[in-house]
Amino acid sequence: MPETKGTSMDQCMRLADPALRRQIIGSNSISSAWKDMHGAQQIKHVVVLEVTQPLGAPMSTDRVTYLSIVYAYQATTGSSIRNASIGNVMLKLTNTHGIWLVSRVI
Repeated sequence: MPETKGTSMDQCMRLADPALRRQIIGSNSISSAWKDMHGAQQIKHVVVLEVTQPLGAPMSTDRVTYLSIVYAYQATTGSSIRNASIGNVMLKLTNTHGIWLVSRVI
């Protein structure tokens, strides 16, 4: 799934740690979903509504923390809005050489 520098996938991949990058690149289902989204000319507009520590998550340390992110998004095809919704995602972030990177999507 090669992406050119500056594309949204390239920008997102820079936020992932090396192990997660390899997992994403090696995943056929992610690659297929990404190609389908490009083929449909689908664009998502995402607005972060809230960032918290998930209930029951381990305590944050100087090396690892967990975040729960609530967001609103719109998926469009061409000029029409196809879907507007609210979602959430939990992330594990790892501090690697002073840079916080996503190491796992939960």
